[in-house]
Amino acid sequence: MELIKPQKLHKGDTIGFIAPCYMIQKEEAEKSRSVLEGLGYRVKYAKNLFSSEWGFAGSDLQRADDFNEMILDEDVKMILFTGGEVSIHLLPLLNYEQIRKHVKIICSYSDSTTLLSAVYSRSKIVTFYGQSIHTFVEAEQYNIDSFMQRLQAGTLEYVSATPWRKIHGGTAQGELIGGYLGNYALIQNTKYYSLEKNKKYLLFLEDHEKFIEPAAVSRYLTALEQDGIFDLTSGLIFGHYSKHPRPLIKEILERIGNKYNIPVVWTEDFGHGNYNAIFPIGTRAELNADTGIFRFLESGIV
Repeated sequence: MELIKPQKLHKGDTIGFIAPCYMIQKEEAEKSRSVLEGLGYRVKYAKNLFSSEWGFAGSDLQRADDFNEMILDEDVKMILFTGGEVSIHLLPLLNYEQIRKHVKIICSYSDSTTLLSAVYSRSKIVTFYGQSIHTFVEAEQYNIDSFMQRLQAGTLEYVSATPWRKIHGGTAQGELIGGYLGNYALIQNTKYYSLEKNKKYLLFLEDHEKFIEPAAVSRYLTALEQDGIFDLTSGLIFGHYSKHPRPLIKEILERIGNKYNIPVVWTEDFGHGNYNAIFPIGTRAELNADTGIFRFLESGIV
């Protein structure tokens, strides 16, 4: 099945807010809405956006209904949501056939890795990792620029916020896959996610010290290794992990690079830090770890 790309955003288009991973506070949604409307977009709230029926989120049915209804809403051109803990609950409840028939920009990060990966794999459409409703609360200029470049202009040039640090040298091309480390490890070997064995993939991953220690990073990378992911991986990009350097993380990444002889870099450009670059899952990109240069080989939108 051929991979489909969504239509680019235009000023005046409507962005739908949903909360499939965790409940969201109205103040956060309102701040984000104000920024996006200031950029020229419209914002539509899902009917269960602020539900806390289950204490930590709306019910599975409420959250799945919001997702599926936004997909069918012809006025909505993009669906934006924040991370959390319970996106995995929705995997059996999404209408993957309708998602493919009504292609939209679907963008989030963190726990949403589960949904973005499943939609990419099951519906065969490009999804977008890196930004969420929360991104626009702070409105960092780099993040706004990334939003415009990836979702409105569709430019191939990648502009970095910080230098990319080489862990293991080399060059690589491949189809972008990945997201939040723990979620990406958990979705492997399920009926909701699979990779093509004849392709090479450029893997991007991130996690944060406030959630897991370096030993847990090593555990999840080892799980991916045992699932065969690194046999299909041409290069590894690791995102923001901590405010201050953590030598153990560098050692863990070095072991991966040495074992599989693939380029590995560490960047602050995406993850749970100040910068939220967007990576279109399913598009091809190129990495040169020796020069720290990364570029897209195709746009994620049409």
